[in-house]
This record gives sequence, structure tokens and C-alpha cells, in this order.
Amino acid sequence: MSVKLRVIGVAAVCALTSGVLLGAWFGPDPVLDTVAGADGARQFIGVSAQPFDDARQVELKVSHGKQQALRLSASGVVTERHCQARRDWHTGQVVLNVNDVPVIAVATSRPPWRDLTFGDKGPDVRAIQRTLRALGWSSPLTGVVDAQTSRVIAAFLRSRGWSGENSTLTSGDMVLPLAMLVWLPRSPVAVATCQVVRGDLVQSGTVLAKLRLRSTSAAPKTLPEDLVAGQRELTVDDVSVPVNKQGQVQNTKDLERLLGTPSGKLWAQSNGKFAFRATLSLVKKLEVSSVPPAAVIDAQKAQPCLIAEDGAPITVKIITSQLGTTLVMPSKGAVVPARVMLDQNGNVTCA
Repeated sequence: MSVKLRVIGVAAVCALTSGVLLGAWFGPDPVLDTVAGADGARQFIGVSAQPFDDARQVELKVSHGKQQALRLSASGVVTERHCQARRDWHTGQVVLNVNDVPVIAVATSRPPWRDLTFGDKGPDVRAIQRTLRALGWSSPLTGVVDAQTSRVIAAFLRSRGWSGENSTLTSGDMVLPLAMLVWLPRSPVAVATCQVVRGDLVQSGTVLAKLRLRSTSAAPKTLPEDLVAGQRELTVDDVSVPVNKQGQVQNTKDLERLLGTPSGKLWAQSNGKFAFRATLSLVKKLEVSSVPPAAVIDAQKAQPCLIAEDGAPITVKIITSQLGTTLVMPSKGAVVPARVMLDQNGNVTCA
């Protein structure tokens, strides 16, 4: 075999292979038929149906709330510090000692605001009782600092390293000094920085720690134009969550799911230096018909249509155009035929 014939053979194989690959990628070409009519030849082409989710690639912007600070109610010298930045704090945890007295973090439904003495009553008492129960202590829920509540609190403080000896904090009717508590808005909380060190002189109101900023919402930095109407979702890696009309994720749990993906963690670890990318798409895919642009009659008017083989117009809505193809949906109650007419010269109207 000559070199020339070999080259031709290879080229033929490549062309055949390319044709197969292209056919697999774009699908089979619609069959184009020409039909003779009284007013001249007409061309008809097959219509293909396909699902459409209007997927768009977007970069997300994450918004944060105001940074919160944890403040002490104790006054004195920091004798022990258990605060560690970039760690979670939990309710019931000793976070430091002031004058050798443990200061305990509590995530109560109401912030503690007073010393609790025997006989005190109110919603703040009930909040402390609920927290003790959540920590496994058999506290009543009376809303009153009664004998049983006093015994439970005393046992709880002892379990946190407090003996009460040689101290004026728990003298007389005192049951739970405010100075021994630091309030958490929730449990756990993520601590960003610790503001005191061992040996510091502190007073009531001193900032003990600052919390990490909490993400409040996420949305595309720029919302794509010409979005097809419908309920949408954002997908990061393999996690999809619903969004509002502006593309925003505002549900806390949904936001946590996105931020918990590998891409979300990478974005957080980079302090926002890496782009946080997602796919914005329709939740429910539309069933659309794919036709050449020449098959859409009166495309620039309010009610474009397709022309069936029998000459009947079928009103459609243009969804989008891409790669030389127009995607359409029939109007309510209509059905797109298997074959439609092409109007190569723009002489046909829907009327």
C-alpha cells in the first residue's frame, strides 16, 4: 500500500470516528424532508423533546451577622484560663477562674442577670433549671430556687471544681452568684479569639472572648440574566438547597449544609480567597422541544408558533436559544407535533 493510500485510510477512519463521537454528543440530526405543495415546496423537520433545568454557573457571596462578644460578670484576677481560640465552647464548661473561682459557660434561654438566692423566682430561674436538666441534673422546673434546686446547683458547682470554702460568694442565702457564670447565646459557640490571659485584672463587663462570625445567607454575586421562571436551587458538590427569587439561601440549616461541603470548607479555610462556586438551576426540570430557529414563526412577536404538517399553527413560548437551537414549550393545552415546518425566508406567519 502506498503512503498516499495509507494517509487516506487513516483520514477516513478519523472522519468516521469523529462522526460517531459528534453524533453521540449532539444526537442524531433531525430528518429534513421537502414536500411539494400548491404554493411551492415546503420543508419539514423532526422535533426532539428534552428535559431542561436552565443550569447556570455562579459564584456565591456569603453574608455574615454582627460579631458577638462574651462578657464576664466577675471581678478580680484571672488565676486560670481555659479559653482556646478556634474551639467550640459548650454549656456547662469552665472557661476560666477568677480569684480561684470557676467561671462556667451557660447557654440559657434568658441571659442570667442577678445572683440567685434561696426563694428567688422568675423565668431566669426556670432557664437555669432547664439548663441543669439538659446537662443531666435532676433539677425541678418550678421557676423557684427551692431546697431541691439549691442542692442540685451546689452539686453542679462542686462538679466544676468549686468547694465554696473560705468565700463570701456563697455565704448566707446565696445559691448561684452571677460572677460564676458567663452567658452563651447558644451551645456550642465557635470562639474566634480569647481576650484575657492569666494574670489579667478583670471586672464586670470585660470581654472574655469574641465569637466567629456567623454566616447568615448566601447568594450569587451576580444573578444571571434571562432566568427561566420557576423555583430554583443552588447545588454545591452533591448538596442542593432551595433559594428565593433572588437566589438567596436564608435557611440556617440549608446554609450549614452548603458550607459543610468540601467546596464550602475549602472556601472557609481560605478566608474567602478561593471562589465559592455553585450551580443555580430549576428544581423541577421543564419538558421542552428543541427546534431550529427557522422553525419558530413570528419569533419576535408576543405569540410565536410552530407550523404542523397540516398547516395548523401551535402557539409556543420561547424558553431560550443555545448553540443554534431554540427551546420552546407549547401553550397550555397545546401539543408540539413530531414534525414542524421550516421558514427559511421569513415569509410565513402564525395568523
